[in-house]
Amino acid sequence: MSKNEYIEDANNTNIKISKDVLSSIASKAISSIEGVELSNANAGLTDIINRKNISKGIKVEIRDRDVYIDLFISLKYGYKVNEVGYDVQKKVKESIELMTDLNVKEINVHIENLITAEEEINKTIDND
Repeated sequence: MSKNEYIEDANNTNIKISKDVLSSIASKAISSIEGVELSNANAGLTDIINRKNISKGIKVEIRDRDVYIDLFISLKYGYKVNEVGYDVQKKVKESIELMTDLNVKEINVHIENLITAEEEINKTIDND
């Protein structure tokens, strides 16, 4: 079995779940949480469409049916670090387990940056 995917053999058929799929599920879950952005939030639309840098900010490891995840995020100023971190862990775990039936054993949230109001304004101006 490749370390890049989980393979389930059911009824003589294989179901392969790649790390990229798990990263995409985690990314979507994180995007629904207010006050937080993945470290790849500055990836352009072209990168996302071409699936480049989609998993930047997310590290996934699969061991048998168990998943271990490291998330690298930026927190918007004014949000409570511990509350947002817990929300991120809960939402990502629920999403992956619901969609894959894999067991999420560990989610480490690494807050790498604090986004201030000024940075938000500059990012909006740069995107226009």
